[in-house]
Amino acid sequence: METILRTEDLTQEFGGLIAVDSVNYELRKGELASIIGPNGAGKSTFYKLIVGIQKPTHGKIYFNGDDVTDLVPHKRVEKGIAKSYQIVQIFPKMRVIENMAVAAQYRIIKDKRGFFFSSWKNEDSLKKSDEILDRVGLRKMRNKTAGSLPQGQKKVLEIGMALATDPVLLLLDEPTAGSSPVETRLAMDLVKDLSKTLTIVIVEHKMDVVMNLAERVTVMDKGKIIADGTPKEIRNNKLVQSVYLGESNA
Repeated sequence: METILRTEDLTQEFGGLIAVDSVNYELRKGELASIIGPNGAGKSTFYKLIVGIQKPTHGKIYFNGDDVTDLVPHKRVEKGIAKSYQIVQIFPKMRVIENMAVAAQYRIIKDKRGFFFSSWKNEDSLKKSDEILDRVGLRKMRNKTAGSLPQGQKKVLEIGMALATDPVLLLLDEPTAGSSPVETRLAMDLVKDLSKTLTIVIVEHKMDVVMNLAERVTVMDKGKIIADGTPKEIRNNKLVQSVYLGESNA
């Protein structure tokens, strides 16, 4: 299967702290994968390196065979990398359709220098936005103020905004955080549906979500990858069990 993302000895240091430690990670096109680990394992920092929010101290990042290590975030978006965040990043005082249309503009406006001076109210942006709202199940919320949505729907809106950039790789950071059981199930169904056409990686703390959704699970601890395999293999891995029991030195 074709490799879409690869990291080579990826390392991120903060003073004397090594948050990501020589990580070699490979993601195949079409995978629905998850990265898990205890707090402080390096998962969020690893994500930030992939999308370009942080620049690695050492190592390389390859996307579709191209070295993207030094590319700024918006250039990575242009290549097809999109991310949702652990803390929802939406425009709470704007309507749902307005949030989506602002995101949709990024692909529609060809001259990026004019992006912030263009209107989201153009026909192409609205058409694309409504299509995505249909896909993520938020069409009925089209004219609601985004900040008034329940937490689970805010998460879904953010995923929709990421989809508006036409990604080929979607990184989801705790997509069910703060969601009710019903919202969690709907989010899982959405991610499963999106995985039919996208490569997806999820960072998630809810183990039932990970084990029932991901096809492959990678475990990080203290900045390193300590295990990688199917959900069943990870569930039965003694080292992983010890890490989650707080016995990572065992």
